[in-house]
Amino acid sequence: MRNEEINSKIVSLWSKYFKGDPDVYAPLFYDELKKGGLLFVGCNPSFSVRGFGTFLRDTEYKNIDPSTFFKWSNISLNQKLIDDCIKIDNYAYAKYLRFFARLIEIAKKIEFDWQHIDIFLYRETSQNNFTDRIMEGGALNDFALDQIALFEEILAKIEPRCVVVANAFGAEILRKHIKNDLTWDEERGFHWFTKSSKKIPMFFPKSGEKLKIKYSTFVFLWPTQDYLSTQSVIDKDTDTQLRRSGLDINNFSLVFLYTYKGFQTLFTGDISNELLKRLPIQSKMKLDVLKIPHHGSKKGLSVEFLKLAHPTYGVISVGKTNSYGHPSKDILAILEASEVKIKRTDKDGDILFKLR
Repeated sequence: MRNEEINSKIVSLWSKYFKGDPDVYAPLFYDELKKGGLLFVGCNPSFSVRGFGTFLRDTEYKNIDPSTFFKWSNISLNQKLIDDCIKIDNYAYAKYLRFFARLIEIAKKIEFDWQHIDIFLYRETSQNNFTDRIMEGGALNDFALDQIALFEEILAKIEPRCVVVANAFGAEILRKHIKNDLTWDEERGFHWFTKSSKKIPMFFPKSGEKLKIKYSTFVFLWPTQDYLSTQSVIDKDTDTQLRRSGLDINNFSLVFLYTYKGFQTLFTGDISNELLKRLPIQSKMKLDVLKIPHHGSKKGLSVEFLKLAHPTYGVISVGKTNSYGHPSKDILAILEASEVKIKRTDKDGDILFKLR
């Protein structure tokens, strides 16, 4: 078993909580961990049969059925399959460019090695279903706390040069849980996380915060704290960091402005045009690159915001022959009318800008 020290603990944790449960999926397992570098932290791994089918199309796992292969009842009976789980997830890291391409690009620009881990190991795409798994009576349950303890152990082993918690929901949970181990560094714009006499720089992206690394600056614009606290509430009696939303989860996309020696790129996630109007930058910009929101969906961009951003390039991250019909012809038309140079991952592959 790869990374036996950590993965054996994960097996024990799942055996403790899910022994005899035929429906739960196997957890996220970890390949050998690399020391140092830039560490991106997510909340939990999602699970999509269709997504795995796409990642595995040209691999030795192309004929597996993810919905049965990943069942804990299958993996727990044959722990040799754990290495296969790791290999499959490695294909996801390499091919799920909708998410990981942004992390890879950031790491390359600041010349750091990178890796990604999650706070929680439970595979679930629905935030509401996931929240039901990790909370009880408005607080984190034992299952959640055991996973966070293991996360902290993994963090100490990696000793990263910098940690970026790249998920707003996960950031709120983690920040509150480890608040006694965090100290704010005003000059550098991040927190120091101290554990077992080790100090690790940790950054929780939220609106208004700024991170500087060498010549690179990241200014986080969305979601704002006000939006998180007022719009993510179904169960008002629950602590803020565990509240759920009845809104489209895309509304909580992370939006940030990246600057490198004057070169400016706005990353917009899957945010809607209505929320673009609420970003805390509404003055005239001159962007070098605008990542077009939501794969070029017609609800993701307006002529008004395009005039405000005034980008040289518009990059559309979109899959070939996607079932949603992205990018919208209307969006392509307004980009062309504004003389924006269009780059599309479905036609151009990986989009790289070399900055010097």
